[in-house]
Amino acid sequence: MKKRTGTQKYFLFLWVVLSLVTDVVHADEETKGIKGLYIPWPQSWQVAPPRTDKSVMYQQARQQNTDKTVQSLQITAINLQHGPKPATPESVKQLATSLRNELGKTAVEKTIPLQEFKTVKGYYFAATDSKPKSGEFTQLVEGVILSEGYLINFSLLTNDASSKDTQAMIAALDQLSIR
Repeated sequence: MKKRTGTQKYFLFLWVVLSLVTDVVHADEETKGIKGLYIPWPQSWQVAPPRTDKSVMYQQARQQNTDKTVQSLQITAINLQHGPKPATPESVKQLATSLRNELGKTAVEKTIPLQEFKTVKGYYFAATDSKPKSGEFTQLVEGVILSEGYLINFSLLTNDASSKDTQAMIAALDQLSIR
């Protein structure tokens, strides 16, 4: 899959969120900021310190095998508590469906099933790039989670979405919480 830059990913994600939640999400100047994300990271993951910008937090992590990155994860969490309209489980499903449909235009799979998490409120899907470039990841697992007033989008780049390691990361994301 072609790796999106952080800025491109943020603006695409924000555009889709705004179309579903309506109106622009503004953080109060009095907002105390984002709390931390808690994820029970599987073994061999290296997690960068989170970056925050007003009511948005970015988190990056990668799974290492010796000196090689075997998976890469980007998370964006938006505090919706001061937005004009709260997100709902239905709007989260619509957002995940929109992301899947957009990605489906360049995916190998003709149909991409939307999976519901068992624990957290959210959805995810996996897709294979139809024209991967040499040295880039070939598959993407993307999802959206609603947790305690935060809308969380993640993109997990991998070469095998059905692998034990990828499934372990999906299971860890299913335990995600805001603390």
